[in-house]
Amino acid sequence: MTDLKITTPSGYGSVADRYGTGCEYDVEATINNTTPKGNVQYFIADPDGIGSPKTTKAVGTKATFTFTPDKPGTWTIKARQADNVNSSKQITWVTKTVQVGQGFEIPDTGSVKLPFSGCVVLP
Repeated sequence: MTDLKITTPSGYGSVADRYGTGCEYDVEATINNTTPKGNVQYFIADPDGIGSPKTTKAVGTKATFTFTPDKPGTWTIKARQADNVNSSKQITWVTKTVQVGQGFEIPDTGSVKLPFSGCVVLP
C-alpha cells in the first residue's frame, strides 16, 4: 500500500480540508502491485475510536471504498494489503486522519443547474 486519499472534494473556504457529517466520500487506496495476495483491508474509526474492519477488492493498482461520517470530530481511516508487513513481519497500515464538521448533502435534482454539488460543510 503506497497511498490513501479521499477523492471526493471536501469543504470550501474556511472549511477547506474538512468533511461533512451525513455526506458520502470516495476513498482510494493505491497498492504497490497488481496482484495483491489478498483483499485490501480497511478500518474507519470515529472520534471515539469505534469502527469495524472491512475488505474490498483491488482493481489493478486501486481499491476504493466509501466514507460516510455520522458525527463531527477527528476520524481515522486505515488500509493495508495482506502483504503489507515491515522487516519485522509486523502488519503495517497506511493511515489518514481527517476532520469532520457538521454537513449536509446537496441533492442533485437535475432541474436546476447549481455551481456546486455534493456536501456543504458548516464552519
